[in-house]
Amino acid sequence: APGSPQQLLHRAANEALEAVFIARTVLGQQEEIQRRIHGFGNSQPPEVNEYGVVDDGTVKNTVKTVAVASAEFVSHALVDTVEEVKEKGPVVALRDASVDAVGLVFDGIHALGNLVTGSKGNQPKAIAVDQAP
Repeated sequence: APGSPQQLLHRAANEALEAVFIARTVLGQQEEIQRRIHGFGNSQPPEVNEYGVVDDGTVKNTVKTVAVASAEFVSHALVDTVEEVKEKGPVVALRDASVDAVGLVFDGIHALGNLVTGSKGNQPKAIAVDQAP
C-alpha cells in the first residue's frame, strides 16, 4: 500500500526539497569548476544568475535556470501544501485549493480574452465560483 495521503505529501515534499538541494550542489560544483578553468590566467569569471547558472543566454543554460527555478517553486508549494493540510485539515485545504484553481482558470481565460481582443482588461481579476458561466 502506498500509504496515507499525508505520508505521500510528506514524501513528495522531501523528494522535491532533495532535488532542489542536489541541483544547487551540482550547479555550485559546476560553477566552481568553470570559475577555476575560466579564471586560470583570466581575472574575470563568468557571471551567474541567482540560481547558480552561467548567464550567457544559451538555450542550455536558460533551460537549466528554468528547471532549477521550477523545482524550487514546486518544492515551496509542496511544503506550503503540507503545512496547510496540517493547519486546516485535508477537507478545508482541498476546498481552498479548488477555489484557488477555479480562480486561476478564470484569470487565465480573462487574460487569453484580453490577448485575443487586444484590450487591457479592467474587469475584476477573480470571479466567484457561484458567478461562473
